[in-house]
Amino acid sequence: MVYGNAHVCDKTRIYLNAHVCGNAHISNKAWVFHNAIVYGNARVLGSARIKERAQIYDNAVVNGAAKIYGKVYGNASVGCHTEVHGSVYGNARVSGYFLIRGRVYGNARLKRRSDLCWVSKNYEVYEGDNVVKIVENEAA
Repeated sequence: MVYGNAHVCDKTRIYLNAHVCGNAHISNKAWVFHNAIVYGNARVLGSARIKERAQIYDNAVVNGAAKIYGKVYGNASVGCHTEVHGSVYGNARVSGYFLIRGRVYGNARLKRRSDLCWVSKNYEVYEGDNVVKIVENEAA
C-alpha cells in the first residue's frame, strides 16, 4: 500500500489489493494489481498496467501503453496506446490509440490519433461521441 504523498519509483510493482492514494506519483513501468485503487490527483506514467477492477479517478493522469481493467471516471485522463477493459464516464478523457471494452458515456471524451480506436461490439457510445467506431471483431 502506498499512501499520502508517496512516490513510487521506476519499475516498481504494487501487488494484491494495493492502494495508491493521495497525490501519489507512480513512474515508469510500475504495475498496480488486483483491485487496486489509484486516486487523489495520482499520476501513473510509462507502461503501467492497472488490473482487476482498478479505479482511476480525481484528476488522475495515465500515460504510456497502459492496460486498465476497471473504470476510468471523474476527471481522469488516459493517453497513448491504451486498453480499457471497463467503463469510461464522467469527465474522463481517453486519447491516442485506444481499445475500449466497455461503455463510454456521460461527458467522457475520446480523441483518436488514428483509425486504431475501437469500442468492442455490443457496447454503446453515448453523448454523440462520433470518433469511435463499433467493430465486429475484438482487437488484440
